[in-house]
Amino acid sequence: MKVRIEKNRLARYLSLLQTVTERKTLPYLSHILLKAIDGKIYMAATDLDIALEVQDDVEVIDEGAMTAPARRLLDVVKEFPEEEIEIKAKNGSFLCVTTGNANFELPSFDPEDFPLPPPSDDLEFQTCNRDVFRNALRKTSYAVPSVESPLGGPGLYWSFEGGNIHRFVGCELNRLASYMIVADELGMSQLPFNVMIPQKGVKELLKFTDENEYIELCLTELGLYARSNKMRLWVKLLEDYFGFYDDLVLPKRSYGVNIPSQDFKRALKRMAIFTDQTWKYLKMHFEDNSLFLEAGNPEIGMGREKINVEYDLKPYIASFDLRYVMDAVGVIQGEWLRFEWDEEAPGGIFLDLEDEAYLALIMPLVVP
Repeated sequence: MKVRIEKNRLARYLSLLQTVTERKTLPYLSHILLKAIDGKIYMAATDLDIALEVQDDVEVIDEGAMTAPARRLLDVVKEFPEEEIEIKAKNGSFLCVTTGNANFELPSFDPEDFPLPPPSDDLEFQTCNRDVFRNALRKTSYAVPSVESPLGGPGLYWSFEGGNIHRFVGCELNRLASYMIVADELGMSQLPFNVMIPQKGVKELLKFTDENEYIELCLTELGLYARSNKMRLWVKLLEDYFGFYDDLVLPKRSYGVNIPSQDFKRALKRMAIFTDQTWKYLKMHFEDNSLFLEAGNPEIGMGREKINVEYDLKPYIASFDLRYVMDAVGVIQGEWLRFEWDEEAPGGIFLDLEDEAYLALIMPLVVP
């Protein structure tokens, strides 16, 4: 194997691949596979639950395949000053990276033993609206728990409901984020079954949509497949499911108020100065056309701020996890957001007034 490729292009691909690798178990999983054939280079990485493949046109001098440690190869490539890099095999045991007067050798395993994802060439893919799909992931993935939660799911739940609606739900103990899309907007028809995407898989899907304008998706019992003209991603799905989220969110709330988004976000950042890992409470108090925010305690200091709003109904006071509030409103891009609540159900609802598909529920906290 021997190829020549632009440094920046190779570094970008390696950056995407190395996040998929796994360095704690099998040695092979810390490596990437490189294969040169028919004027193209194919690179792949996997941790056995996720696999990413990248291909591109390069100058292929000798065809062949090798593996190399992903993180170290990326570090070497990034430090080269020249714009073109030569990669070649040496004695079947080393991958040589050469440019100018520099030459580096990295250990290689037998490429025949490299674990590959289930094949996807014969699968039926559906074209997906990249922007809509990415927005659904972005507005719900923050609520996927980083560890197993006693309430919620271990991943992002994607369901097909009511014959025409795709719904994405992230849920953990004290919060929930939901995004609903009409099938025609997403560009995909009915799902073969509802799925749970693991947290790492969601992160890789977000990066995949950032890298590719045109994407296609396919769901099978073996996993979720995504492909573009240069990349393929496979994510092993989880078996857990949940559907209780409708019981947490009333379709109509008795009280609500519109809040200027930027004023609120800036105030939240200032309130965050007066919170820490143990004291994370934000008090929200609506009364007399004002939203009063308060955070902190005598030990770390106090922050208080007022935002003018149009609200003159029954006063409302509740405390929430400040980080949860910042996550919920951080994905709202419009000029105004809406906060709603009801005496019949706990928690506060954040809505995006310019994107009706989005809803975030945060449960209140009891301040000690």
